[in-house]
Amino acid sequence: ERQWVHDSIDGWDFCDAAVLVPEPSADDARRLSRPETLLTIDQIDRVDLAKVVGKREAQQIVDGRAERRA
Repeated sequence: ERQWVHDSIDGWDFCDAAVLVPEPSADDARRLSRPETLLTIDQIDRVDLAKVVGKREAQQIVDGRAERRA
């Protein structure tokens, strides 16, 4: 079983460490900011549709379903 061990650091320690961390690549930044885009089919039903495709597209999907039922 994995257990995390950490020490508290102050602001100056944080600043010293932050300088050493490289900037994320554009791909990493997209993956970190929109992790839902990397979901598998098995995982996707657990996330709100608007989070996966965006609010506008989600509303279009909902409206399209309603039209087909009518």
